[in-house]
This record gives sequence, structure tokens and C-alpha cells, in this order.
Amino acid sequence: MHITILAIGSRGDVQPYAALGMGLQAAGHQVRIATSPVKDWASTVHVTGYWFLDKPAEFSPPADLVDFLAADKPPIYFGFGSMSDRNPEQVAETVLAALQKTGQ
Repeated sequence: MHITILAIGSRGDVQPYAALGMGLQAAGHQVRIATSPVKDWASTVHVTGYWFLDKPAEFSPPADLVDFLAADKPPIYFGFGSMSDRNPEQVAETVLAALQKTGQ
């Protein structure tokens, strides 16, 4: 299986995914980790820049995905990456207030 792991943040944020990738690779999978460059990576890590896949000539999303997206308002995604906050209750309130403004 071809696996790409997206991990953004400091070395401490990315390192657990590197260990996961090594384990998956040892199990026979082809693994890539997409991250931002860090100065003190091991010599086995190579920065290659951006990858762009060719758009498939004929792509049709799965019917269940099309149905899900057509059934109601578009989904909303809140992503925090490695963000930590000393006041998670305030972050939750902010997210809920933003969601309320969308009417969802």
C-alpha cells in the first residue's frame, strides 16, 4: 500500500509520525511523510519540495460521497494541527460561536 502521512509542526510534532512511518515501511508499505523542513532531521530524510499529482482523466467520486455532499449544507472543518491552548474551554466556545454563525 502507498501511504502518505501529513504532519506539520516542530520536530516533536512530526517525530511520532516518522516512527509510525518506519513501522509501516517495515511491514512492507511504501510510506512518505509530507512535512515542513526541520534543520536537525536525520540523514535519511530528504526534502524534495512540493508534489503535484496529475489530475485523473476520468474521475467520479464515490456515490456515497456525492450523496453526503448533496444532502445538506457543505461540511465544515476546524483544524488545529499541533496547536495547544491554555484555555481549551475558550477555544471550544469560539468554535461553537463560529459554527452558530454559519447556521449549522
